[in-house]
Amino acid sequence: MKTCCKYPLLLMVLLSSISSAVAQQADTVYTDTVTSQVILDGQPLPDATIAYTLMDTVHGTSSLIREALTDELGQDVVDSLPVLKHSVGIKPINNNAYTGLVITNNGTGSDHLIRFTSDAQQVAEEGYIINLLGQKITSFPINYNSATKTYDAVWRGQNVKEGMYVFHIPTSDGPVAKKIGHVENRPSVIDY
Repeated sequence: MKTCCKYPLLLMVLLSSISSAVAQQADTVYTDTVTSQVILDGQPLPDATIAYTLMDTVHGTSSLIREALTDELGQDVVDSLPVLKHSVGIKPINNNAYTGLVITNNGTGSDHLIRFTSDAQQVAEEGYIINLLGQKITSFPINYNSATKTYDAVWRGQNVKEGMYVFHIPTSDGPVAKKIGHVENRPSVIDY
């Protein structure tokens, strides 16, 4: 007890400097200008929704900090975004969510077989067709074919006008997505 109380002023100064150093250490920092671009099959995608989420993996929380639509160049430009200074455990985006994505009759008909392989732990049970404005047109089931180890789906394009559309399905490793050229009312045999 005597040694503890021998230097009370020094102990108070030391504790005070530690607490002020901790108080000055910010949880977040701010980026410089951030430019994001959405490209699908090499083409910029306008009016796509971009959402920035601040993730705190230490406390298990997240919050939406910005949501915007891309411009005609498929870009969103923001002056700065908050970024956690000491974040841990954020899984990087896997650019190899799938392989061998094939869409038959792409640009030549109204019936499309969609087939791909994926090593993702989770693949959604439904795929979506989205128009180039980002609106969902329809959804349809995705089936796993154990014989070929592929995911298969058929989109027949019923009641959909001719044009360009986007096939999209989420997986735990990222989205599977590709543009589809669709020709109205031209059914054709789908060769599995």
